[in-house]
Amino acid sequence: MAYARTLPHRLDPDEAMTGLMARHILQGDFPVFFHGQAYMGSGEAYPAAALFFLFGASAKVLLVAPFILSLLFVVLVIRLAEALYGKTAAAWTGAYAAVPPAFLAAYGLSPRLGYIETLVLGSLLLLLAMKIREDARRGVRATGRYAAFGVVAGIAIWTNFLAAPFLAVSAVVVAASRFRSLLGAHGLILAGGVLVGGLPFWISNLQNDFWSFAVVGFGEGSLKRLAALRFAERIPYLLGFRHIATETWLGWPGTALAASALAVLVAWMAGAVGGVTQGGATRTNDRRSTALIAFLVAVSLGAYVLNRFGYTGSPRYYFGFYVVVVLVFGAGAAALWNRSRAAGALIGGAVLFGNLFGLVLGYRALSDRESWEAKYPSVKPLIEFLEGVGVTHAYANHHISVRTTFASREKIIAAEPIYEPYAKYRRLVDLAENAAFVFQGRSDHLGTPEVFEENIKLMGGDYRKDVRGPYTIFHGFRRLDRGGTLRPAAWGASSSNPKSDPRLAFDRNTSSRWTSGRPRREGDWFEIDLGTRLPVQRIVLLPGGNRWDAPTGLRVMVSADGRKWATIAEAVSLLPGLHWYGNHPRRDLSGRVEVFAGGALARFVRLAHLGADPKWDWSIGEVFIERSGPPDRSPGRREAVWLGALAEEAGEKGNLPESLRWVEKAIAADSEFEPGHRHGALLEGVK
Repeated sequence: MAYARTLPHRLDPDEAMTGLMARHILQGDFPVFFHGQAYMGSGEAYPAAALFFLFGASAKVLLVAPFILSLLFVVLVIRLAEALYGKTAAAWTGAYAAVPPAFLAAYGLSPRLGYIETLVLGSLLLLLAMKIREDARRGVRATGRYAAFGVVAGIAIWTNFLAAPFLAVSAVVVAASRFRSLLGAHGLILAGGVLVGGLPFWISNLQNDFWSFAVVGFGEGSLKRLAALRFAERIPYLLGFRHIATETWLGWPGTALAASALAVLVAWMAGAVGGVTQGGATRTNDRRSTALIAFLVAVSLGAYVLNRFGYTGSPRYYFGFYVVVVLVFGAGAAALWNRSRAAGALIGGAVLFGNLFGLVLGYRALSDRESWEAKYPSVKPLIEFLEGVGVTHAYANHHISVRTTFASREKIIAAEPIYEPYAKYRRLVDLAENAAFVFQGRSDHLGTPEVFEENIKLMGGDYRKDVRGPYTIFHGFRRLDRGGTLRPAAWGASSSNPKSDPRLAFDRNTSSRWTSGRPRREGDWFEIDLGTRLPVQRIVLLPGGNRWDAPTGLRVMVSADGRKWATIAEAVSLLPGLHWYGNHPRRDLSGRVEVFAGGALARFVRLAHLGADPKWDWSIGEVFIERSGPPDRSPGRREAVWLGALAEEAGEKGNLPESLRWVEKAIAADSEFEPGHRHGALLEGVK
């Protein structure tokens, strides 16, 4: 399974992101969490960075850290099983952990941060808690164990909230062992360990209003019931009865595995009464151990059913259960072995054989280039094409962008158009002289290539379009000429909604707006009277109140006399927020719509809505119009551009109050500076 994951084309986006984080560490950027999140620690990326430094960055080297952690998990659960149930149970537990269900092997070996670490840290917490309990019975102070427990607990909190059940159960064991000592020095030592172990976590949360805990929440009653059902549905998959890729039943091996696993479970439950280990003196310990495991199961079930992620049914959220699974198997198989070695070997061996069968199928699934290519096509032809045309920056969906950046060793920086997890990449692509747009079918934020092309034509610009394998690539953008500023002092306006003042659409205040007064539909229109005939070059609309208030489609018509109309631009499927940024397009959350009019001579400009949406009204916060001619180079405009750049820079650094101050100064310098109004609306929450 480990070998299958190292094949060159096998990295999925999350794994590639781990690799990029390791590269960033070597470049002096030290992440605390997985890029784009605030609740999954970056710990695994640091040993990966060290390995990259020694052996170079590659998919194979990236796998080494989770592979070592997987081996460590096997060792720890052997020790844990021995402490709970004895050496026979430890041997069976080790065998099951070494030949596990396919999902445990595949996901545990995946370098995606936090999952195999959860099992390692959870096992270590339980083991330390039991050692502390043992020390308490023997009357040994063992201060070092409290410190170690605290440090591991802190690392677990930082690493993944999936460790919460282990933290809760082990904390109860420690508290029950020596509650009074926790009120004194031992408690301070343990708390200090939690602080030290999770220091990056605590510092980051203090600096960011405890943002990690924003994901902590409880599902509603219906979601809780759904979560319980989803967990029940997932048990056969988690235990390896179903194929890891297709999720179909494994046929007779799956049935045999399920029956054998059930027998082991019954044997484990019986062991709580009859004893797993041999000898009456050990039965009390067996019952306590079984009670501990049952308590862990109950806490884990409660955590996953109650939290707001449990209803998704994603098997990764149940990953912590594998500690319970391996221990229950080890104890149950040991109980069978102690009663009848033949029965133990037959039933325990059947479970291991079923796991091995699932692992073989999993290996084949991971090694199948055709099925992998269908989901994550190789980015090699894309990289070769971009390098061939001299493009070093691109916008693309996450599953393309991360793999492209890692595979090219950051020679090509690709970023999500809007929700880029690593903000630095997005900024680098924004500022690039020549950025491409890459599609593989439909893009989450840019629609289909056909929709994107329709919007580029609406905005006015030249470009090249090429297809390489499954990828459609737009590049070589050239923005058509900008025009001079038209000021709205002499404008008049009318609209399809007589109850909304159309002049609010050009009062240069984005907090006011014209609105259609009803959900967007065909027939809504907004008309501007420029006061005199002028060559119109470009029209820009900013939505008012909500970015979703942008039109779904738009037809732009012009007239010299208000009676005879000519259509100069039209797009049925708009991509609000797509606009020119330097020499290439960019999309943001502003809801802005940009139309190239091409110097059409007009006094009247009519904007007619196309399409319908039952949820949102159509509104215009501000409309800007440029006339053909040289761009505005007045002192006020030059000052506004400079101040606008400062505002954007402050915003990129997260200093929103400072960014807003620069925006206000830019608009004061030139009220017709559209980027200032757009940026200000975003900062004020018009999103």
